[in-house]
Amino acid sequence: MVLPLEPLEVGDVVDRAAWPAHVTLVGNAVLTDGATDTAAAVLRAFAAATPPLSGVVAEEAWFEPAASVRVDLVDAPALHVAHTALLTAFERHVEGYALLLPTHGRAGYRPHRTVTAGARPAPGDVLAFPEALLVELDPPGMPGRALILARWPLGGAAGATEVDAGEVHRVLDVLADAPRWVIGGWGVDALAGERTRPHHDLDLLVEADDLAAVLAALDRAGYRPGFVWSENRWQGEGDRLLPSAFAAVDDAGREVDVHAVRFDGDRPVPVSASSVVLPVGALGATGRIGGRVVRCATADAELVMHEGYPLPERQEADVALLRRLAAG
Repeated sequence: MVLPLEPLEVGDVVDRAAWPAHVTLVGNAVLTDGATDTAAAVLRAFAAATPPLSGVVAEEAWFEPAASVRVDLVDAPALHVAHTALLTAFERHVEGYALLLPTHGRAGYRPHRTVTAGARPAPGDVLAFPEALLVELDPPGMPGRALILARWPLGGAAGATEVDAGEVHRVLDVLADAPRWVIGGWGVDALAGERTRPHHDLDLLVEADDLAAVLAALDRAGYRPGFVWSENRWQGEGDRLLPSAFAAVDDAGREVDVHAVRFDGDRPVPVSASSVVLPVGALGATGRIGGRVVRCATADAELVMHEGYPLPERQEADVALLRRLAAG
């Protein structure tokens, strides 16, 4: 987990030999399959509870291997406190979490900025860290590269901020040029024609070919990708990959969850690693949100999307309503 000194976004791919300037907050670790979602959630909670950090450039040092890596040490007691807090949270909540180099944790943590080409800060300069990134090193098929998986502003909203009907309308308007279907909790309420409970997010299906346009439109609306879901499969190639299953978050903590599909005739097929098999015509329904007609998934399709995982209590009520709607 790193604190960037240059802007980076979810999906950015960087050369590990030419990292943009950053300070590592918690060193490399191996995550078990499916643990990425939990790690991203831990980072989100940590970021919300941690004000923006800073540090002062201190003396030069040379790190391993063989004292060949030139760095500027960073003097910042707050970084040591944040390091210990985040490492402890990862160990407590992420199954199987362990640092690859345990001696670099806690008492062995030495915050530093690797010296790279370009402008170099002088001793005494203050470095500001406004956000935190979760990074995958050497992702499949990309040796020597680093892929940004999650990004959270420090001191930002903690999440779970309600997305009301007015915000749904605003997001749908911003995405007016791209086909999109409302699913999830708001999708259930659209089918019911009324709001049945509060919603902390808006779930959407979009076409995979529209991902770049969707990301750009969400950015204009103030939503930036915060993390990718474990079923995500990256689209595209090069130094900027497009996530196919991700959560975009605004400064208020409101969340838009986006999942991409491709069509096989009238059947939408997720491009992620999801095991969901949607029925033919799954996206042929319309409903109402705040009196406005929206495109959404059918009740039968929603029932399929609510299978295969433990349902929280609020979604158990959604499923009961969906069964009544599906039965006519």
